[in-house]
Amino acid sequence: MWKHWINGILGLLVIFLNYAGFQDSFKKILFVISGILIAVFSFWSVSERGPRNIAE
Repeated sequence: MWKHWINGILGLLVIFLNYAGFQDSFKKILFVISGILIAVFSFWSVSERGPRNIAE
């Protein structure tokens, strides 16, 4: 459950970064790092659920 909270916080961070006054090069680095973290936590969260039945 805590991984869902982290994904939400990282999503809000991405929104905040868009309007923050950072330099473009620094902003790009932060976007890439945020995107990687969101992907890692999302895949990790899904992998812990285990296989799902398609018929559900």
